[in-house]
Amino acid sequence: YFAISYPYTFRDMLQGPCTENQERYRFSIAGLNIIHMLSEFLGWGFKQTPQNPNLIRNLVHLLFESETDDAKVPKLKDLFDFADPGGPGNTEQNFYEIFCFSFLRLHREWYSRTSVAYMDFPDVLQDTTKRMQEILLSSSVDMEKIVASNVATNLSFNGSIQDV
Repeated sequence: YFAISYPYTFRDMLQGPCTENQERYRFSIAGLNIIHMLSEFLGWGFKQTPQNPNLIRNLVHLLFESETDDAKVPKLKDLFDFADPGGPGNTEQNFYEIFCFSFLRLHREWYSRTSVAYMDFPDVLQDTTKRMQEILLSSSVDMEKIVASNVATNLSFNGSIQDV
């Protein structure tokens, strides 16, 4: 989904320049950790960590009750032969957008550090998790802003990630 919906961002994230004091993070491992982070926010996963009820409520609202603007990003059902789940909003689409948004936050956190190595990944993930919690606890966050941030980052072509 990420590579199809935001090809310029995806390419830049995979091939972007590193300084001599920076290593690349493992892209697939980062993706799995983002999914794990979002699952933990909902109280799912292997370790049940207490979450702020407002964070859970806001994330559930974004996933299940928000509608994404179909004109802004391609839907997977248009790219492949999937059935449209229907209902208020599109939970699958919303999850993908939140995933992309979270991944972009991790990417920004990684490359904002002047010296970073693979062993620093847990610290970067922890900082990204805190930032995502702050964003999701914000009363002003909505799917429109998340999608707009993802689209704006993709259109910038230079990896400068737009914030909500």
